[in-house]
Amino acid sequence: MALTDLQKKCALIQIEHPEITQQTLADEIGVHRNTIGNWNRNKEYIEYKNDLAMDIHKSYLAETLKVLRSKTLDPNVRGHSRYLEMALKTYGVLTEKTEQQITVKEEKSEKDLLAELLDE
Repeated sequence: MALTDLQKKCALIQIEHPEITQQTLADEIGVHRNTIGNWNRNKEYIEYKNDLAMDIHKSYLAETLKVLRSKTLDPNVRGHSRYLEMALKTYGVLTEKTEQQITVKEEKSEKDLLAELLDE
C-alpha cells in the first residue's frame, strides 16, 4: 500500500513536532484521531516515519560532530572524558571489547576410544 500525501504530511509533523498530541495533529490535518492511531500501527507508515526520522537526524550530523569535537577538545567542560570516549567511538577508534572464556572439548578418535576400552 502506497502512503497518501496526507499520511506523509502527518508523519513529517510527528517527526518534527513529537510534542504535539494526536488530537491536535488530527485537528490540524483534518482527520479523526483514531485514523492517526491506525496509521501509527501500519507497517508501511511506521517504516516511512522511521526512514524520515533518520533522514532528518542525519541532516544534523555535521553540526553534532562539530559540537562533539568542540566539547572533546575543551578540558574545562564537565564530562570531558565522556566526550572523548564518544568521539573515539564515533570515529571507530574505540570499540567495546568483551572477554570470553571458551572451553574446547577435545574429541577422541575411534582408535583412541577403542584403546581406552581395551586397557580397562
